[in-house]
Amino acid sequence: MNNEEEALLQPRLTTGGKKSSKNSFLLDALIIMFVVMLAFAVSVVLREYVFVSTDVKGTSMENTVFEGDVVYLVQTKNIKSGDVIRVLNPDKTDIDHPYLIKRVIGVGGDTVEIHYVYKATDTYERAHLSDPEYAGYIYIGSNENMKRVEGYVYLNGKQLDDAYIKKQGVTYYGGNTAKWEAETSSDTFIVPDGHIYFLGDNRQVSLDSRILGTTPYSEIKGKAIFLIRNSKIILL
Repeated sequence: MNNEEEALLQPRLTTGGKKSSKNSFLLDALIIMFVVMLAFAVSVVLREYVFVSTDVKGTSMENTVFEGDVVYLVQTKNIKSGDVIRVLNPDKTDIDHPYLIKRVIGVGGDTVEIHYVYKATDTYERAHLSDPEYAGYIYIGSNENMKRVEGYVYLNGKQLDDAYIKKQGVTYYGGNTAKWEAETSSDTFIVPDGHIYFLGDNRQVSLDSRILGTTPYSEIKGKAIFLIRNSKIILL
């Protein structure tokens, strides 16, 4: 190969190198665009189906959900008794609490019953009603005739295995003392179709269906899957 041929070949090699560099740049740009679009699509899906509630306030779901917990929820129509959900507050005047974290007790067609049990108290209990062991219960009568009223939840005639609640036997409906003095056996509710009946796990302080009534499925804004507390993941 003479010098003239080498001179002609050199520009061609140089031009080919520029094309290769340009193609590589375009390929990198396309990959970056694809990654960005994929990340955007994933974020849209996550916003649509999974969201985080950092708005857990109060004590109404103890000892399951505590104030400050971060609860992860998924959008689903598969809601059943026992699920922990985020629901729009039926009381639209309560602007400080637009959402509630509660537990589903009954769905459409279910019969929810708050069943009352009356137990005679002994002298020690009557003398220590301020003790946490006895506080929170409703007491009727006086002196030697005093009785402790205990309230439990039944679903379709069967007592719930609600070991998750903060304190057993303190589920009550209404403040009508006369009905307990008459030793009424229960308060019963039939859940309308398309609705749910929900309660908080801390029955002594929870604002729920006992006061607010049932709520339609359309008001459910997520089913809790797990929560994070102090960097620990807890399944729900």
